[in-house]
Amino acid sequence: MRIINTSSQTVPFGKYWGYDLQEMAETDPHYALWMLRETDLRSKYPDAYYDLEYYLRAVPRARSWMSWH
Repeated sequence: MRIINTSSQTVPFGKYWGYDLQEMAETDPHYALWMLRETDLRSKYPDAYYDLEYYLRAVPRARSWMSWH
């Protein structure tokens, strides 16, 4: 079981650089899903990748889009 880091994780690049990762996932889940699929987020920022994936599972409209995962 992975425990989410209690310190606020921020978006490490892109148009939401510096934003709170959870807030960005809730505000723009489409962009968050793009980050998971189309970038090297997983290899360069594994903590951010797994946190973002966790946050998206809590966003109702994103859950249906996550069937690819």
